[in-house]
Amino acid sequence: MITELITSVFIIMGSILCLITTIGLLRLPDLLTRMHSASIASTVGVGFLLLAVGIISNDPSIIARVIMAIIFLFITVPISTHLLARAACLNNVFIWEGTHSNEYRNGQKTQNTHTKK
Repeated sequence: MITELITSVFIIMGSILCLITTIGLLRLPDLLTRMHSASIASTVGVGFLLLAVGIISNDPSIIARVIMAIIFLFITVPISTHLLARAACLNNVFIWEGTHSNEYRNGQKTQNTHTKK
């Protein structure tokens, strides 16, 4: 009973965070803010869903795989998102006009000059 309740809470929390990710991808104005939404909320959302799978399975080998998958997810997603954002900034990808500075431009802090009018 308790296991099913905890699993249900993790599934609901993970689903809500994945929904927030989807809304962020649809509503945010540029690549960088969309990537931020996708990396933060989806990482934690998928982590909660994996935890739910591990808890409900009650099998030590599946729990070990779930823990390894969560560790892999939390290591690789932020690094890849950071590298993609840096590549986008260095290649003059559209930046929202509300962005006040671009710290990756030529290695120095500069004002935003690549806005869409």
